[in-house]
Amino acid sequence: MAFDPVTFAVIVGGGFGTYKVIRKLFEKFKKDPQEIKEPEETQSENPIPKLVDEPSKRGSYYFIGPPKSGKTVFFVVMADIMQRMHIENGDKAPYTATYTTNKSKRFVSDCIRMMQKSEWPTKTQSGNTYEMDIESRKIIAMREARFVFHDYAGEVFMRAFADPAKQEESSTYAEDANKMREEMKNAKGVFLILDSAVLHNGLPEDIQDRLFYLADYMKNANASIKMAVIFSKKDMFNTNPIEPEKIFKDKEPDTFLKFQKLDTKYFFVTSVKNPEIEGGTYVPPKNYKTSQSEGIIDAALWMLDIKDKPLIQELKEIIENKIR
Repeated sequence: MAFDPVTFAVIVGGGFGTYKVIRKLFEKFKKDPQEIKEPEETQSENPIPKLVDEPSKRGSYYFIGPPKSGKTVFFVVMADIMQRMHIENGDKAPYTATYTTNKSKRFVSDCIRMMQKSEWPTKTQSGNTYEMDIESRKIIAMREARFVFHDYAGEVFMRAFADPAKQEESSTYAEDANKMREEMKNAKGVFLILDSAVLHNGLPEDIQDRLFYLADYMKNANASIKMAVIFSKKDMFNTNPIEPEKIFKDKEPDTFLKFQKLDTKYFFVTSVKNPEIEGGTYVPPKNYKTSQSEGIIDAALWMLDIKDKPLIQELKEIIENKIR
């Protein structure tokens, strides 16, 4: 490599200059160490605020369905049995369940008291709101949720998900119908309650239409929603079992496929496993208890993504999945 006197001069000159600066600082420090101070941080006139974690929003889950499908009884039994399982299992329960308002607690208690007398809760006339707060015990943190039962008349569901082209023809239930659609837009999950006896006999055209428009609405307004399709009144088929999900798929294939685009699961449930018959009508037995239900707690735990497993088992599964 050829010798370049210019390059050599720059290197030597730069090195000598650096040496002089370091030597001067060293000598100054020897004389008075206090004079060497850490450079002060300059305070920005417009400091950038630190990011604050947004408080977790409590996810809301709603209950909807056509008239006489069993929405009120389903909610009442679910709320009561969730709380009783929490009490029975104590700290081992995978969740905590408490009523949001005293009105909610009284509503559930009054309905169950009627069922204990072999009576069904009275038909809904106006939309009251009843709520239960659920906190699932996760490994890392508690996950909050809220069951919200707006006790709308079934006719509100029929109005909310009628043919959009005909929505303006009638003002009946219009305000509540708009509220219901807004709730669906913001909900984390929805329980759609359908009468399995009506399904077995063939859904009326007006209900078929509502399910079609409901599926379309949810696809556009809230495609990430979880939907539990609840086929109620399983007790009516104790002697002649049916498969309602298969019937629904066979008779309503288009709606079934649209529901598949959502996070959907089907449940065949009953609030009263062994009802009595009075005057040709199915009624709860005397001194009814919600433990006499079937399938309802499964729907609740699925909706809330609560796995009723010991903590160690759940942790083991998480670790194994991560290793894979």
